[in-house]
Amino acid sequence: LPQAMPLTVNVKWGKQQFKGVELHTDKPIDEFKVQLFSLSGVPVERQKVMIPRSGQLKDDTTWDKYKLKDGMTIMLVGSVEEFKAPEKETVFMEDLPPTETFSVDYQPGLMNYGNTCYLNSTVQVLSKIPTLQDSLIKYSRNAGSSDAVSRNLGVLVGNLKDKGNSFLSLSNFIQSFRAVYPQFAEKGPNGGFMQQDAEECFSVILQSLRNVPGVIQGDIISDLFEGRFNVTTKCIENGDEPSETTVEPFQKIAVHIGNDTSFLSTAIKNRMMEQFDKNSPSLGREAIYEKITKISKLPYYLPIQFVRFFWRQDKNVRAKICKPVDFPFRLDLFEYCDEELQKSLAPNREAVRIAEEEKIHKNRGKKEEEEKKEGETKQEDTEMKDAEEVEDAKEIILENDTGLYDLVGVISHRGRSADGGHYVAWVKKDE
Repeated sequence: LPQAMPLTVNVKWGKQQFKGVELHTDKPIDEFKVQLFSLSGVPVERQKVMIPRSGQLKDDTTWDKYKLKDGMTIMLVGSVEEFKAPEKETVFMEDLPPTETFSVDYQPGLMNYGNTCYLNSTVQVLSKIPTLQDSLIKYSRNAGSSDAVSRNLGVLVGNLKDKGNSFLSLSNFIQSFRAVYPQFAEKGPNGGFMQQDAEECFSVILQSLRNVPGVIQGDIISDLFEGRFNVTTKCIENGDEPSETTVEPFQKIAVHIGNDTSFLSTAIKNRMMEQFDKNSPSLGREAIYEKITKISKLPYYLPIQFVRFFWRQDKNVRAKICKPVDFPFRLDLFEYCDEELQKSLAPNREAVRIAEEEKIHKNRGKKEEEEKKEGETKQEDTEMKDAEEVEDAKEIILENDTGLYDLVGVISHRGRSADGGHYVAWVKKDE
């Protein structure tokens, strides 16, 4: 039965028992199974969940089909995924003999100073943006640079370019960061620094980077991250009431995770078309309004935030939404752009489509025989084309002219608690 308050149950899995697990009867059954996965590591497809006096929990049913009560014990049956041992034994750096040289084709790691994973992961992702990297290094070498956070971040980013190091210290950067933003210097009862939110960290670093000169505009953040929304709000209950349109700048798109959110595309669609209640001046009462958001300017880089943490008033704690959401390696925002922007993007999108089709065609070897015959003549043409492309690359253009975004980096949080867990950065390897 749907309830305002969740049930608290115990889950028995083999010899282990998870006590105080929340069961929300107003949410789909698969969300509860995802919660069991986060606790036990048993994949959803391997789970067999037994409810006392009701039998096995089925995905195609609803909670009202089962006899549930607060404090009951539910049985979980299933094994975690089995991982195949690597064919080649992994050799760690510390196990290498002193005479053997250590080299790696990856960016160095950053030392964790105790709950600094939120900061480390943010720096790692930002450092992989070439234009930002160059601007920060240049800013750090300017004797007149006044912003300590940006200056020390520039030094750190410059050191990260040296792949000869296995890891680096946050050094002066973390000191200046906590001095300027003291909320990140908060300590717990044991005297250690507390875990912080990576998204808040990301936002305040971008705030400091407003002091770094841009390549085209006044500052580097405007160059790389700034986009614009056209937001139209209209009253659904009274079509005669004039609609209102505003222009809003943005540096990220924050999307919420609901029961229907299994894919990033769904989350963005819900974000760009929302309904809410407010007082209607024409009706003299509360009415339903619709807010439609369209993109009128695309940023060069697009940060997207999954809003996973929220405040639970009933327990007075920050809770985490653990529902998995799939996201693509290439994101297409064309349908969310306004009509004028779509018209300007269309020719470039067609050019990208043709180029990719030709690439696929070539990779499949359909033109292999033709390329053998014309290899010598094409070689000269290709070399000339490459030279022209290099010449054109000298002109810096920081705009997205297709509506397509390729994934560069991800910051993920492991764990169920907003005040604990561990942040990890995933960045695309240099080609």
